[in-house]
Amino acid sequence: MNATANASTRQRKPRQKPARSIRLTLQPFDGNPGVVQITVGKERADYFVTPIPADFGRGFKVEKMGDEADPTAYHVNLDGEQRSCECKGFGRWHHCKHADGLAALVKAGQL
Repeated sequence: MNATANASTRQRKPRQKPARSIRLTLQPFDGNPGVVQITVGKERADYFVTPIPADFGRGFKVEKMGDEADPTAYHVNLDGEQRSCECKGFGRWHHCKHADGLAALVKAGQL
């Protein structure tokens, strides 16, 4: 019996990606940030979202609320189907919950 033949016949089940959603809970107004709630699986987090100037498309600054230990802000740029974000996820996978979520809100006419 060849152990190599048995190993190649085993199939791994593809990893189920957790469901993602975004909800605008406060519209940005008069220079004040808005608030979005991003849910990934069972994890839920609120973020301040502030429109910022961009050389092309639309720009936003996204800051996680209530995370004094990590006060990181990400800059998101949306230009049609093109997106970018400064977070590690976008750097590795070329998409992330911040850029994908804001693009969905823009497409829905909510931002």
